Amino acid sequence: MTALRCALIILSVIAVSVLSKSMPRLRDRCAVMRCASGSCFNGKCTNNKCPPNMHEEECGTACPARCDLDPAAIMCMAICVKGCVCDEGFVLDKADGVCIRPENCPKSEETPEENAEKCPAKECKAGEICQDEECIRNPNCPMFKMPAPQPGCEYVDEINENNCPIPKEHCPA
Repeated sequence: MTALRCALIILSVIAVSVLSKSMPRLRDRCAVMRCASGSCFNGKCTNNKCPPNMHEEECGTACPARCDLDPAAIMCMAICVKGCVCDEGFVLDKADGVCIRPENCPKSEETPEENAEKCPAKECKAGEICQDEECIRNPNCPMFKMPAPQPGCEYVDEINENNCPIPKEHCPA
């Protein structure tokens, strides 16, 4: 009986070795691997406490892909954010939403030009956009938390090419 167990263990090790070599990409292992609890991510079982189509990352992006934002217009700070992020091939349906395939994103009912016609008579200030007839913060503009300025200096917002305010420290000469 012991020899049979040893033979089975050796065959199992060989099978795992062959499978590992035939599937060098980690995420491919998840296609054939099932975890007792949690989910498979990057070839490993995790205790994933994230919603469906998401996984936890120690250093995820602060600006995940979303259905309601144009990726070409997004300006993002390159900082790590710990938490749940969409699996590869998925995007958020909206801020703090669920992850869905991009082809399942809801279609926008109005173009930005059509929506701009509904804006209040006053124009929105830099860093804001008009939505539902109100000026709101432009989600494509980065947010800054600046350290205290040097003594005698102050931060003044300069407007970049995307109409976003960027704080610059100005000191009297």
